[in-house]
This record gives sequence, C-alpha cells and structure tokens, in this order.
Amino acid sequence: DSMPYGMCDWARLFLDNPWGRSKCPKAFGICVPFDAGVFSLKRISNNAVESELAFARSGSDLPASLHGIWWMDQWGANLPIPGDADYPFDFPQACDEFLVTWGEVTWDPKTRCTSPNWQTGGTIGHWTFNDVGDGKSNVWSGPDGRSFISFCFRSDALDYIDAWAASKVADYRLWPLLRILGFQPVQGGLEGYFWVPPALLKFEMQKTSWGWDRITTVGNFDVGHAAAQAGVNETVLREMIGGMPSSIGALLQVPLQTWHYPVFQIVDGAGERTGNYEAYLKWADTDRGEECECRPTQGCGCGCPINR
Repeated sequence: DSMPYGMCDWARLFLDNPWGRSKCPKAFGICVPFDAGVFSLKRISNNAVESELAFARSGSDLPASLHGIWWMDQWGANLPIPGDADYPFDFPQACDEFLVTWGEVTWDPKTRCTSPNWQTGGTIGHWTFNDVGDGKSNVWSGPDGRSFISFCFRSDALDYIDAWAASKVADYRLWPLLRILGFQPVQGGLEGYFWVPPALLKFEMQKTSWGWDRITTVGNFDVGHAAAQAGVNETVLREMIGGMPSSIGALLQVPLQTWHYPVFQIVDGAGERTGNYEAYLKWADTDRGEECECRPTQGCGCGCPINR
C-alpha cells in the first residue's frame, strides 16, 4: 500500500504550484497553519453546486476518476444500481456527509497520493454536509475535531484507493498511548495529528462502472497483540483504552465488520451534470425535518439528514 508523504514533502510540491504560492493555505511552518484558520459553515444551493464548490477540472493533474463533484450516497437513496443489482450496500453508520470533491488538493504521481483533503473545508469549499436542523454539523464539533484524508491509489491502474485518515488529538497526555495502539504522528508541522491505523479503521475505494464503491472496515484491532508488541500488560492497556475519547474507544471494541456505500459523480470535470444529478437533487431537496427523531445535538450519533 502507498503511504502518503509527510507534510514537508507536500509543502515542496504545493509551493512549486503557482496556485499554491498564491493561496498558501497549508501548514508547513512557512505560512499560517491551515487548521488554525477561522472556518465557518456556508449554506450553498443544492441546485448550483457546480458554481459553489471547488472541484478538479478536466485536464488537471489529478486522475480523471477524481474529477468533478461526487455524492456520498450513505443512505442508499440511488439504489438499486442499474447493471449492478447485487451491489452489497450496507452502511449502518450513515451520516450527514453529502458531497466531496478533490478541487483543493495537489497530486503526486510518484506516490499516487493526494495532499490532505480537509473535512473542515478549504478556501472555496470541497466537502458538504446536510443541514441537521440548527445550522451545525457533527464534523464541526470544535478545533479538536479537525481531520483530513489523503487518497492514495494502490497501483498505476488507478482503480483502487486507500484513503488514509488523520485526526487531531489535542490532549498530549494521550499521545504515548496512541503510539502503542499503532497511531503514527503526521510529520511536517502538524503537531497533534495522527494517522489512524488501518487495523482500527480502514477506508478504501474501488472503481466501478458507475462510480466508486466506498468500503469501510472496522473491528480488526487486536489489543492483546498491541500490548505484546509494546511490551505492556494487556489488562492495563485495556484500562487505559477505557479512558480514551469515546470515538476511539468504541472502534477498539467492535467486532470485525465491513460496510459498503456507493459514491456517484453528479458533475463531471467539464462542469456538466451527469445522469445521477436528478437522483441527487431529489434526495437533497427533500425536507426530512419531521421524520428525524434522532439528531447529533441530542447525543445519538449522526441522526438522519434534515434537508431544507
């Protein structure tokens, strides 16, 4: 598997790009750290996303399979898929993520990896979320919730992606424990950020005739093995895990599971709407406010999407 470059390597690549020199939004000890910037939620029009979001255009350095705007159909709204009736859709953790683009990343052909795609957004915007009722989203839970994903193709065939996630853990007292559990620090000036080990949470994407199959694997973590590797007592390690943030602790205790959801292109690299746009817009424009009994602000997870 390809592992993404450290941030210093991305700094050199990014600043070699004229767009990068002019915008300079990343954190490399050269300009203001990207994650230290002030972010605010911006409402966009469901029926004008090609004018609202930054997306990779035809002819850009990125592989064509990442051009345009993509709908993360975590709720299975656009199923069944014509020609693929047996697609194994199963995503019990459906959340309020909605659209994603790769319009604010750089590409390294040597590693076949993108630079970090920040969930908190960019100078224009490349990641959208449903309105959950109060103008907030659970991904915007505060500065300690900052995270990004670097997308790395496994081979020159460009048909399979390992999506490496990194998150910020502000409490430095947890850092030694994270290292024992296999979390590796992100290099290059992003102090407090750690790559999430694939044994704990693994994101993959497989190219299909209709888009991407997004694959999530959880519950593949062996606490006993981690304790043995680190030379610590397993019982003590389990007690320490019990004191970790719930988002991490929960992943360490679930049984092995693999989930799938489809990702459809709704706008292509030329800015033209695809055949998936109508289904996307129908889902996006449906107000489910009265149907949602569970909302993120009530402490029950992602709840269901409330569209306005």
